[in-house]
Amino acid sequence: MSWRNYRYIVLTLVFAAVSSFFLVFVASGNWMQTLNSRLPSPNLSGGKQSSSTVKVQTIYTLCGHLIQEDTPDDLALMDGEQLDRLYPAAQGWDISRTPEGILLITRQKQDFCPEDAGRRHLGVLNGYVAVYRGPVGSNGPLERVTSIRMRDLPPDWQRMILRGELSFENEGELLEALDSLDEYQ
Repeated sequence: MSWRNYRYIVLTLVFAAVSSFFLVFVASGNWMQTLNSRLPSPNLSGGKQSSSTVKVQTIYTLCGHLIQEDTPDDLALMDGEQLDRLYPAAQGWDISRTPEGILLITRQKQDFCPEDAGRRHLGVLNGYVAVYRGPVGSNGPLERVTSIRMRDLPPDWQRMILRGELSFENEGELLEALDSLDEYQ
């Protein structure tokens, strides 16, 4: 047979090989990684960002909440060096990019979020009623120990304190509760 008879077979095999490679490449997800690796990174290339691809967030370690902060409009216009100056690593900021291409500017604070910062709850320390900062279950720092003995409280109050059911949104609510417990001193 001559070349003319085989050329359609050869072309079909080449087309099948290229198509197979393309399908395997797309199915494996590597095409997205390759595409993302070709996008400019603000920390490496100094490229500008779209405001929809920049997120500034704070993780509060004592309560575990992640708070999304407002992203300044001009943040999207900054390059990598400007971002590093505005959000320095020495102050706990970390600038990274997600696989989806979102620029994350994150910091961790060893504190409660603004919502939980004013909360208090009652617990027990060495047999006395104690006041802890933060919501129940946060193992917040000890704020103070009262002079109220747990054994002097009615069983209902003891159960509520031991179960962590006495949580207060602010200092005023806490003081009202402590005033009512003072009679058991």
